[in-house]
Amino acid sequence: MLIDITVKNFRSFKNETVFSMEADKKDVLEDINTVKIRQNKKNHKKELLKSAVLFGGNASGKSNFVDILRAFRHYLFIKGEKKFFIEDNFKLSNKKEYTEIEVNILIDEEIYNYLLVLDFHNKKIVAEKFYIINERKQEAVYVRENDKIVSYDKKIFSNYDTTLKFINENLNEYDSVMTRIIEYKIPEEIKKMVDYLRKDVIILVDDEVNFSKVGKLLYEDEKMKEDFLIYLKNFGLFVENVNVIKRKIPNDVLNFMETLKTQILRADNQKVDDFEENDIYDLEFVYRDDKNKKYALSLSEQSVGTRKIISLFIPIYRLLSNGGVLIIDELDKTLHYKLVYDIIKMFNSIEHNKRNAQILFTSHNLLLLDLSLFRRDQIWFIENNKIFEGSSLYSLSDIKGVRKDDNILRDYLNGFFGGLPNINQFGVNLWLEKKG
Repeated sequence: MLIDITVKNFRSFKNETVFSMEADKKDVLEDINTVKIRQNKKNHKKELLKSAVLFGGNASGKSNFVDILRAFRHYLFIKGEKKFFIEDNFKLSNKKEYTEIEVNILIDEEIYNYLLVLDFHNKKIVAEKFYIINERKQEAVYVRENDKIVSYDKKIFSNYDTTLKFINENLNEYDSVMTRIIEYKIPEEIKKMVDYLRKDVIILVDDEVNFSKVGKLLYEDEKMKEDFLIYLKNFGLFVENVNVIKRKIPNDVLNFMETLKTQILRADNQKVDDFEENDIYDLEFVYRDDKNKKYALSLSEQSVGTRKIISLFIPIYRLLSNGGVLIIDELDKTLHYKLVYDIIKMFNSIEHNKRNAQILFTSHNLLLLDLSLFRRDQIWFIENNKIFEGSSLYSLSDIKGVRKDDNILRDYLNGFFGGLPNINQFGVNLWLEKKG
């Protein structure tokens, strides 16, 4: 489970900014919206939130916040000097400061802490610090400074002398230690972190859904297809059946894709996803009218909101089955409030969320400012009214005097919590002339 993220000098975040999924013990809805996880064998427990929502005006930094873990994975796992994107650095400053991203994740009752320090101007990794923290120790798995490992856990690497030798011989200033370990033999303790970040952290933004992959999964797994139909009906889409139609990709298209893959590999020296699929899996939705007549509609004939509900099925299904973290920019976009409400309730549910999956999303739907749905520590605000100072992030629980029976929607619109669009900033005074 995600514990917290700390970021500095990244995109619109200039100063050190902390986002935490740790519960405030003074809040409510403890039995539903939080989960107590045993942290170690001494039965120390950490209470974490199952969901969180982030509100803010346009250009406040919401999408930048969603992108923090994407960037963390990118710079941790991708090789090559060309992976550095200068736009990931806070640019509105004369000082050339380092970018820092630090993540704490709870895996199998241990805290996995990883810090990346990046120098975008010189395209290099300045430092890496990786700790596994339990009741016995808080000792570094490894610490990297510039292009050298300066310390490491001798117990974890006791049977991996060749791995250490390989890293020391091949580490350069722009690739992470993790990329080298993955290329060779990897200790089980480190593999847990790699697997969690790659498989159990899902980040969704618009226009990134491959519906053919959704179709392939339904085509190969009949149980998943049955659950998919139940899922659609639970969200008010009364589809009788889903047909998955498998068809071959034409050879000329396959040849073009293979050429494109080769060019990418040569240009960037990166490992890209192989174009292994020779088939496309189309989705067709079957409906039955009140006269018992069937109608089949393609995916393109579904509404934008319906397509979004379909796109959310696989990540929600996987996370509720296996656990993990789902991060979505504008979950409510094209979705009715009731559908968003039901998704949140699903993650907060004890019955449906047995593996303690977490959902974190941004939203413009102010109906979600509801203290019967969220705790105060689950509601976050972001604002960027002074762009040279960067985005500021804070939770409702950080604001003194907010009671659990307050009308927080009214108070938010009245500007008591911040996180509102700065209308003057967008030139309203140029559009509307005062009479007189």
